[in-house]
Amino acid sequence: AGVRPGSPVTFAAFMKPLRDGCIMGRAMDNRTGCALALELARATAMDPPPGDVFFSFSVQEELILRGSVPVARGVERFFGGLPDIAVVFDICTAGDFPGVPEQKAPIELNKGPGIKIYDRSAKYHYSHVTPLGLVEEFERIARERSIPFQYDLLPGSTNIDILSLEGTGILAGGVSVPCRYTHSPVEIIGMRDLEHALTLSKAVVEEADAIFGKASLSRGSAKSK
Repeated sequence: AGVRPGSPVTFAAFMKPLRDGCIMGRAMDNRTGCALALELARATAMDPPPGDVFFSFSVQEELILRGSVPVARGVERFFGGLPDIAVVFDICTAGDFPGVPEQKAPIELNKGPGIKIYDRSAKYHYSHVTPLGLVEEFERIARERSIPFQYDLLPGSTNIDILSLEGTGILAGGVSVPCRYTHSPVEIIGMRDLEHALTLSKAVVEEADAIFGKASLSRGSAKSK
């Protein structure tokens, strides 16, 4: 059959709609991020913000985030500078099903996207903690626009780990979509969470300049582009 040791395989699983506006499929943790970035790119193309917005899709997340390094360095090389703010899209583990202690995964489907608080580092002994000023700005936007949200304390790692250390340090945070049964052929997300994550991300782009100024002051820097 042409199958030999080392042959790549994948799950024979397909997307399927479920009740309560949920969908099931494989690789939802990556697909949701791609969908968010594409829809945000579409929105910013139709209504351009005052500043520059860069979108990237990187690979090899599970291999010490190797795909994120060329992203940051490519932007710097070809566009002459690094972003002031980086927002990373990922999933956050939903534990609202039997067998998962609530304290280990206090995230639920259809209760809103996660505002990232913490990531475990993929390369270093420390973890990345989202600057408090950036978290507060995301919270403010969500409350002002009636966007439900939760808090994401991911036990894994994302590109924030790399981007926060590029140049003199990029102000980095994340917007996450709750997902059940991660890294399985039956991952489940809620479309309402995805829609709210897009609304929150659009608002962050619209208010990026003000967010950068306020969040930078909170970490001891008054410099803003």
